[in-house]
Amino acid sequence: MEPAPSAEGSNAPITEGDRKDGIESLCKVFQIYGLPKNDHDATDAAHNAEELFKLAGNQSPERSNYILTSIVGEFRSGKLGQADCATAGAPVPTNAAESPDASSPDVPRNQ
Repeated sequence: MEPAPSAEGSNAPITEGDRKDGIESLCKVFQIYGLPKNDHDATDAAHNAEELFKLAGNQSPERSNYILTSIVGEFRSGKLGQADCATAGAPVPTNAAESPDASSPDVPRNQ
């Protein structure tokens, strides 16, 4: 039995374990950098999460990249979001980091 080319192995269906580990790894990156706003940010998030994901799943670099790129695409398209990060145990902070005045919007400022 000869080994399959890495390109085929990287395109195999994503298992639930791969998906869970990938989402958790990406969400840890999103905690630091926020949800990706463009394709460049999405690519960077996948690369940053790859180091975390390899530790969790012992995947080949090609397979890790395929899984993370697929999952980050789901975040970019809106199929996954902040609630999925919270479920994975790595909630993404809201835009309080972007706007310091937005940290407590429900508190009236003039009383």
